[in-house]
Amino acid sequence: MRLAAALCCCCIAMTTAMQPSTVPLHKLLSTCIDAAGRGCARIRSVQESGATDATLKIEGDAKSALTAADLAAQAAVVGALSKAWPGLTIVGEEDEAALDEDHELDRPLDDALLDWECTTSVDLSKARVFVDPLDGTREFVEGRLDAVQCLVGVAVGDAPVCGAVGLPFPADGGPPRVIYATSRGSVGPSDAPRALKRDSETLLVIAGDGSDAAQAAAVEAFPGADFAVRGAAGNKLKSVAEGEADVAVLHRKTSAWDTCAPSAAILAAGGRVTDYFGAPLSYTGPVGNTLGVIASSKRAAKAHDAA
Repeated sequence: MRLAAALCCCCIAMTTAMQPSTVPLHKLLSTCIDAAGRGCARIRSVQESGATDATLKIEGDAKSALTAADLAAQAAVVGALSKAWPGLTIVGEEDEAALDEDHELDRPLDDALLDWECTTSVDLSKARVFVDPLDGTREFVEGRLDAVQCLVGVAVGDAPVCGAVGLPFPADGGPPRVIYATSRGSVGPSDAPRALKRDSETLLVIAGDGSDAAQAAAVEAFPGADFAVRGAAGNKLKSVAEGEADVAVLHRKTSAWDTCAPSAAILAAGGRVTDYFGAPLSYTGPVGNTLGVIASSKRAAKAHDAA
């Protein structure tokens, strides 16, 4: 979640010897699910150790908090994916993390976790994987753990094609789990976005507690809607994907690693994700979503178009 000028300094691109072959989408997604699960395990391990102190990458900006959990999860996720798919471009938020070289990499990522197959294949030379190892670092430090996520999303061109949203601390208090989807709606039977319809006919718009005037204007573009504050970018987008909210408005400092994975789940549920002006987000240029983000559920599509 950084301004575009700073974002170029906090991403990594793993572009080792290119692997020219295409791979089945469900196999690539399976490894992203496994990687997100490993990231969740690292996050929980750090939290249980009590080592949750944070430093600020940008002085005075609580949203720039960095913890040992961010670095540990990044090392595990990026290390495992880069070994599984040589040549795959991986863009991660925390370039401070060294690649994981411990015994976990002796255990390959599982490419057969899914009980379904699809005919779609992905050319690895054209794909980019966006990793936010710990989305919601501020929430992690403050103990609002159910908002924390480990995000692994895959984009080809400007289109998110699939994503894994790891939940280290599910709201029900259970063990970590991973929500996953492809943008075309092919989802695992037990982890599909629920797309619940809220009891109220009034739309619910969620956003953060920031003071950004452009964000406030985007929220006001949905007149008559209920409003609630919710933390963490991925958590807001997950709420839309699962039908707990109708619209999520994100400020202008989020990045591709915040939005790629949960956007796939929103698209799978029939929703939309755009900038404040209605244009699709870009996953080929600079990683910053500097024009903001509006995500909507299927039932909020008309209001999204009118905003």
